[in-house]
Amino acid sequence: PEFYVLHLNGQVINFAVDSVETVKINASKNTFATEYTIEGNQTNQLIKEATLAQYKASSELNKLQQRFSNKEINETEFITEIQGISNQYKETAQKIIFTDLLSPAAYFALFQKVNGLLFFDPYDKSDYRMFAAVATSWDNTYKDSPRAIHLRDYTLAEMKIRKQEEKTPANLDSIAKAVDAT
Repeated sequence: PEFYVLHLNGQVINFAVDSVETVKINASKNTFATEYTIEGNQTNQLIKEATLAQYKASSELNKLQQRFSNKEINETEFITEIQGISNQYKETAQKIIFTDLLSPAAYFALFQKVNGLLFFDPYDKSDYRMFAAVATSWDNTYKDSPRAIHLRDYTLAEMKIRKQEEKTPANLDSIAKAVDAT
């Protein structure tokens, strides 16, 4: 499967098509990116759900940033609300991902960003399992495809970094204990 994007006046429609599929997209000019219909496969409905969830989260985060900048909320409230918005997206995305780990929608939902940052943090153990699940499925089925290779390499690199970070504090603790003992 390959991903495509239709553009119209700054609005986009994301979709995926396998080489043996045909899709039909209907959209009006004013609501091009949000109220389109797409026929041909269930994957694109799931991609639309992920996109709309990402749009919603992005909009809520922008409003939240404005409230914080205007000093309407404090830093603690700001961080708490960011986590809540992020978790809302993640809940939607996890449903999409676990509907079919091999689906392009799973891959797409996993890599959605807001302000250049991924919703799923590959350094977080609970988020990392999403990357590992999709990477394993794609690697087993689409082993030589560019997307499977990218996902596998990305996931393995992040795992290596995460494991090094997990070892570092333990090593520092050991050194500190050794210094205290002398």
